[in-house]
Amino acid sequence: MKNLIKVKNTNYSKYEELLVRKETLEKEAKNYLIGYIREFGTLTSKAFQIQIECIRQKKAITLCQVAINKGERPDLDSINNKLEAQMQAYYDELSEMVAKNNLYKKIKFIPEINYMKIKRIYHKLVKMLHPDLNPHTNNIPALIDLWERAVTAYRANDLDELEEILVLSKKNIEKAGLGEIEIDIPNIEEKIAELEEKISYIIRNDPYRYKDILNDQIAIEEKKDEIRKEIRKYKKYKKELDNTLNEMLGKEADKLKWTIH
Repeated sequence: MKNLIKVKNTNYSKYEELLVRKETLEKEAKNYLIGYIREFGTLTSKAFQIQIECIRQKKAITLCQVAINKGERPDLDSINNKLEAQMQAYYDELSEMVAKNNLYKKIKFIPEINYMKIKRIYHKLVKMLHPDLNPHTNNIPALIDLWERAVTAYRANDLDELEEILVLSKKNIEKAGLGEIEIDIPNIEEKIAELEEKISYIIRNDPYRYKDILNDQIAIEEKKDEIRKEIRKYKKYKKELDNTLNEMLGKEADKLKWTIH
């Protein structure tokens, strides 16, 4: 296994390094997203919920006003049906947000020492199994299966699974009698440029940039205060909308007043 790989491209080492770095950054970005949602998810969902309630009330006022302008009595059942249809996409988005919050809160953080082990083993597996680095992988079902398992285990921080896959990978490569693998990657310069562009994009955008907030306790508290301020603003706005609806419909306004549960 020591001399498993022989390469023709002089830029192979750089390509391998960038390939591993991209996948590492993608994983780190996902971890930052999980951390961000764990910190701010509940508050963000609450802010979005009250915002949705405001949107619905504003639409209700508009629909009522259209009927009143025509000299008609607003048909509240019809208006409610229209509102349900118009707001469904917002409800779905909120449900998805709440579900993601609940899921990420259950995810346990792993010890740093385990994370470093996971990283080292995965890097070994990338060199052994990644289809771009081992041209035999796609032609041998056992190897492509192991590669897919490795990617899944890496994303799930499953150290035990990765350790098992490492052993199985060595065994299957030896069993296949591959010996020394000669690698010649076509258009390697173009692929390096693409990887550098992807890496740059990941670093410059969210969720990777969430690390700047998550690593600063003061920034975390400032962000929470910012969301709480937004919630207070929308609550005040909703009261104004409720008052407008009361003026338009009187007691019947209660039939259109609605809160997400």
